[in-house]
Amino acid sequence: MATQPITQTQLEMLRKLGLPEVKENNQWLVLHLKGDGEKAPQSWNAKIYTNSTGKLKLVTTDTAIFATLLDGRQHAQWMTPPAKFEAERVISIDDSGWGFPLLGTLIGLHDSQNNSIHIGEVPVKYYQPPSFERKDYLHIAAHQVVRLLGELQHPNADIFDPRTVDVLFKVCTGYVNTGIVRELRERGFKVEICAIGEPLQSALETAHMNYIREKTRADIYYDPKELDKAEIPKKFGEAVRWIEKNNAWSLTKTGWNYFKARNHP
Repeated sequence: MATQPITQTQLEMLRKLGLPEVKENNQWLVLHLKGDGEKAPQSWNAKIYTNSTGKLKLVTTDTAIFATLLDGRQHAQWMTPPAKFEAERVISIDDSGWGFPLLGTLIGLHDSQNNSIHIGEVPVKYYQPPSFERKDYLHIAAHQVVRLLGELQHPNADIFDPRTVDVLFKVCTGYVNTGIVRELRERGFKVEICAIGEPLQSALETAHMNYIREKTRADIYYDPKELDKAEIPKKFGEAVRWIEKNNAWSLTKTGWNYFKARNHP
């Protein structure tokens, strides 16, 4: 499952799609929809929750499908996941750093053909105003994937030709990867959205840790996935105090609502 904030306007757009609605006895659940096999796959579902302040949060099995539905392209061919098949070559794609307040994110690729791992960066400036509001990071992440694929083929080459290359792309769920999924499918590739495991997961986490330490020269890195929910606010607070002490706003994801509410330089 992937989560992301949504607006009241997006909620109303979802209501108007006419997708099957599931009723639940939950005071915080605003809407629960599932796919109808036409506008969205039957395996897809989305839940919208609210909190005590009225903010809305989406929890869904596939944020790429959610984005497509809101774009009004629910019948687009790339939206419906293709049938699984056995490919000679599998390229797995994952991201790291979306939930960490400092610096950008890393995009990692694992190529089953030679067990190699390749990593690109979406710089922090794309998580700062005004780029963050425009969601430029989605396009840059997709561009990084295209660049890395070119390197896999041969130096300065174009992306693989889907007409001649038997390759399946497995892309990790999560909103930050929706631009990657769209780019690959529009280029004609077979794409499966799923959880990504080893060896890419560990390699990417290690790369992100080294990336943070190298850029900050400080031991403030933490992986939210490795912490209990009660520990995350403490670690986040330590990172924020380091930012304030070192005036490190240029290294910070200042597009986040949390930082917008603070009067930082």
